Amino acid sequence: MGCLGSRHIAPAFLQDVNAAIVADRRGAGDIVTSYAGIVPFSPDEYGRIFETAGALAGMPDWKITSGGLSDAKTFAEFGIPSVNLSGGYEHEYTELETLDCKAMLETVLLLENGV
Repeated sequence: MGCLGSRHIAPAFLQDVNAAIVADRRGAGDIVTSYAGIVPFSPDEYGRIFETAGALAGMPDWKITSGGLSDAKTFAEFGIPSVNLSGGYEHEYTELETLDCKAMLETVLLLENGV
């Protein structure tokens, strides 16, 4: 189900984009830098920026991991280093989808305080 919107981005819109942050990962504390550990979205150094930001913001549980299909993959295909951050979703793409508001707030704080 992922990447439906990002696949339709006009390449010209991305010409001057240096990096991308997607906040569409399930759960909490994940910094996804690759698809299944096989297709990289960004160098590990880019992911470590977010680990460091989390630690500096008092949230040391943010860690680099691999993940599933994501808009970050679409941006990476344009040569844009990308990460997909946990946003608190659970049971995504189902009628049981929920949002852990605390996890989402931690994502917002990570972005506000560290990036």
